Amino acid sequence: MLDLVGHGWGPGIGMGQWGAFGYAVRYHFGYERILDHFYGGSSVAQLSALGQPPDPTLRVVILENLNLKTNVGYDPVVTSAAGFTVVGSSAGAPPATTSTSSTTTSTSSPSTTSSSTTSTSTTPPPSTSSTTTSTPSPSPSPSTISSSTTSTVPPSSSTTTTAAPTATPGTSVHVPAGTAVDLRLGPGGTWSMWEGTSCTAARRAVATSAPVATGLVNPLVEPASTSPTAPLSQLLTLCRHDGVDESLRGLVQAYDRDGFERTLNLVSLGSYLDGVVPGEESPAWGLAGAAPGSPQGEPWGFQALEAQAVAARSYALAYRGAGGWNGYADICDSTYCQAYVGAAYEQPLTDAAVADTTGEVRVAGAFSAGIISARYSASTGGWSAPGSFPAVPDLGDACVAPGQPLECNPNHTWRVTVPAAAVARHFRAVGTLLGVRVAVRNRRGSLGGRALEVIVSGERGSRTVSGDTFAATLGLRSDWFAIARLVRRPRAAATASPATTSSAAPGGATTTSAPAPLTTAASSVPPATSSPAPPTT
Repeated sequence: MLDLVGHGWGPGIGMGQWGAFGYAVRYHFGYERILDHFYGGSSVAQLSALGQPPDPTLRVVILENLNLKTNVGYDPVVTSAAGFTVVGSSAGAPPATTSTSSTTTSTSSPSTTSSSTTSTSTTPPPSTSSTTTSTPSPSPSPSTISSSTTSTVPPSSSTTTTAAPTATPGTSVHVPAGTAVDLRLGPGGTWSMWEGTSCTAARRAVATSAPVATGLVNPLVEPASTSPTAPLSQLLTLCRHDGVDESLRGLVQAYDRDGFERTLNLVSLGSYLDGVVPGEESPAWGLAGAAPGSPQGEPWGFQALEAQAVAARSYALAYRGAGGWNGYADICDSTYCQAYVGAAYEQPLTDAAVADTTGEVRVAGAFSAGIISARYSASTGGWSAPGSFPAVPDLGDACVAPGQPLECNPNHTWRVTVPAAAVARHFRAVGTLLGVRVAVRNRRGSLGGRALEVIVSGERGSRTVSGDTFAATLGLRSDWFAIARLVRRPRAAATASPATTSSAAPGGATTTSAPAPLTTAASSVPPATSSPAPPTT
């Protein structure tokens, strides 16, 4: 087995969320000072000063409604407690992205909050039948260009439909309250729509009944209200393929991505951030720390929420500016980008943090350099990682309030045991595992700093990998780790001399023997250091 000790959670580039909280509550940093510290070389700017609208529309791809491995998308299934409208777009214009697909990587969400939605659909039967009218087609986004990305995977099969009203450009289908619709892409590049008394019933209707409308081009589903303060009962609920029902502000679009179904949420930047900040940081942080002397008269912890709002706004707009999600969406809803949990998790404190910083972003030096990709991690471990921004010490990362789970970073220092069999499985080429050694570190912080180069040795040779690759392969929380001990199974041919057990200082070469058989019980191994690059989907 391999015993490791380490610091932090995530790649550590840019802001540490626990560090921002600590700097706010313990050291009374305002949010702009927090951002200045973590994003060295950047400065504050208003979107209006950059010639951009303060609250643009974003096109967010819902990754839970597609299979990232096969490229196959799943039917958008939508319902609402209020009546809503399905509009067949006249042109099916693609999103307002400005360049080719982005290679920006994502960050880990802190362990203090949950980003899952757990509500279930229990919609009552419709009171009336749907009605179809012809209306002008709305534009799905402020501006449009053609997508340049093509799919190399054959389109999935679609259900053949019979006798149903064929939509003309701009056709509107009014759906009664409590009814669900299932939208399915056909082989001709147009969508058909089925109805049911629930999301499950709508899905079943695809196989058992004729559609209520066909010939829809990238249809938009419009809620009863698009107000940023509308109650959940006036919003759309997306019944995702993973079984979660998610309330969303804005519109839902069924989008044809080169023959593959995609589900997009067209939402204002402000409403999007209202669903990101509570997904990335605990709203309860805004209540921590005394209020006297703090900006806006809120507890000092509120400054961490405001720092998160500005970082998330900057990251989203920089991601869109770099080409967005493979050219057809501006950003995704998961930690491949940043966690967007929809409207059900909005909280007054996080909403206030977004509103108080409306239009505020970070730019690289002069305004002309553009909005920075303000990456962040749950915990830096005490030092941020060098990359787009200078590495800096993170004094706020340590525990703020011992004994208080929401105020004490569990990832500042961590320990984990990985079965040797798991290590050997990932490094088969070296043969029987003999040792693991961190050869190069960045020399910032304890343990010698983050691992830059790791050597895995075995009976058939050795393999050298980056610290980040080693951490991601074994599912470690970060690339800041040291090998505390490696205990390997003794050879079958025993000798008269007793077996010995030894260990080395953290980070050194450590190969040891153990008198007892190696345990293969899996221990709790945390998620990978960082998410992989966005798939081409």
